[in-house]
Amino acid sequence: MGCCNSSIANQNPVQSRKTSISSLGSQKNLKQKPRIPTRKGQIRDTYEIILIISSEGFGTVFKAIEKRSGYMRAIKEIQKSKLDLNSEEQMLCELEMLRSLHHPNIMKIFEVVESEFSYYIVTELLVGGDLSQKILSEIRFGEKLAAKYTQEIMTAVNYSHSNSVTFGCLKPEMLLFEAKDPDALLKITDFGVTQKPSEETNFFVKSEGIYYQAPEVFSGIFDSKCDVWSVGVIIYFMLCGRPPFVGSTPQEVIGYIKKGNIELNKGIWSHVSQEAKDLLRKTIEIDPEKRISAQEVLDHPWIKKHIFNEIEDVPLNHQIFEQLCNFRAKSKLDKKILAFIAARVQTFREESELRKLFKSLDTNGDGVISRQEILEGSKLLATSQQIDLDQIIENCDSDNCGRMDYSGFLVASTNWSLLFQKQEFEKAFQAYNITSNGYLSLNEFKRSIYGLEEAEWEKFSEEIDKNHEGIISVASLKDYLLKRLSSR
Repeated sequence: MGCCNSSIANQNPVQSRKTSISSLGSQKNLKQKPRIPTRKGQIRDTYEIILIISSEGFGTVFKAIEKRSGYMRAIKEIQKSKLDLNSEEQMLCELEMLRSLHHPNIMKIFEVVESEFSYYIVTELLVGGDLSQKILSEIRFGEKLAAKYTQEIMTAVNYSHSNSVTFGCLKPEMLLFEAKDPDALLKITDFGVTQKPSEETNFFVKSEGIYYQAPEVFSGIFDSKCDVWSVGVIIYFMLCGRPPFVGSTPQEVIGYIKKGNIELNKGIWSHVSQEAKDLLRKTIEIDPEKRISAQEVLDHPWIKKHIFNEIEDVPLNHQIFEQLCNFRAKSKLDKKILAFIAARVQTFREESELRKLFKSLDTNGDGVISRQEILEGSKLLATSQQIDLDQIIENCDSDNCGRMDYSGFLVASTNWSLLFQKQEFEKAFQAYNITSNGYLSLNEFKRSIYGLEEAEWEKFSEEIDKNHEGIISVASLKDYLLKRLSSR
């Protein structure tokens, strides 16, 4: 879990570099951004803290269990005393931005609990360690493994850039494996939590991520290309076991970074392919205008040679294709509720299989599935069912962007009729039970389903809470969703 800045980046490189980090962090700009809602209370009321995973200057990370549901979570505590008003607002805005991203290689954020003295960020639990530990334990990666991890990072970065989110400071310590399995997925965990800035010391100079920062970041004026530089440095680290720019002081490191010279001809580099060295030169490029984009990294011959030509072909099976065709949740509210449930009840095995299918369909690696990609994935199906690709995209589009993102795909490919019969459905709402007989607080539930207009909630409340008691039963919610899903 990282400590560097995520920011909204204008996708026009010329315009975006006119915006500095100081203006992004100003009160005027932050107030224009949505901030993640927080639940007031004590973290130990709803979670049992099991152990400390890590403790650093900017926060402590705990392994915990949600008392009512039994779900395992990671919880990061950020003490308010370590945040000034500006960085506190920035943190909450950035958390909201990252919570809105739905990608298999980006960590899920479930909620933020606010006490008198701290914020507690509740996320999925990733237990496989970080990429820096993996690099140091392996000494040097083979190119195929390095390309595999690069592709996983870049698909998430490319998707984030398409949603106007730039991380600004990607480093191996904020890239965590979901499990210790050799094929475990790598996920970006950064959510922009900074310490109080010092008047005499630039935050970036103090940050341990300095080795991975693009030269333009130190001037405070940058765009999404800075993430490409960071990934280039990570590739360099994976291939030779050390970062390209090192020094005895932060100022010395910054000096080397601003020169941007990398050695790719001597020693270990004589055994590295020309394709890999070409990609390094194009990512660790001092001029952001000449530096390639995230999508161009994914399209590079080095990635295609090691990854895309060997990606497991997982064609749509009949059952999942039928579910995609028949999925009928058309309102934004219905899709948001179903996404909330799916994120909490799918088992690791179930999501792992769907994730493989999603990544197989997402042939260009942009983190979303287009109409054409569904068509290509369904060509091998011998079906007499009439296919309306535009209707599939419309029904499975979770945020009305005209494409199917990971969240929308998980929702649409879930067998809801079967899931509603399982106990897991009730478990998704255990944290919101206010009585022992299965009632939920409507306000608590509303707080957890973000991104909806008040008018949408009023319509929902009128239908499901006819007595205006502020509570709903799990049974009535299930009936409501079944009715909505079965409507044609």
